[in-house]
Amino acid sequence: FRSLAFGFGARQCVGRRIAENEMQLLLMHILLSFHLSVPSSEDIKTKVTLILQPETPPKITFSKL
Repeated sequence: FRSLAFGFGARQCVGRRIAENEMQLLLMHILLSFHLSVPSSEDIKTKVTLILQPETPPKITFSKL
């Protein structure tokens, strides 16, 4: 449902696929360049809005590889 900002169906944004590919490319570069770690192993509490999301942002540490 997060992609509804791009519209839906025949009248959806022509740049949608480009934007989605750019987001995947950015994520790939982050995962290849950094080691991600979480300081604690506590369960993350979630809330339901339009989608399931964490109540508070998770604390993630990025270490350069």
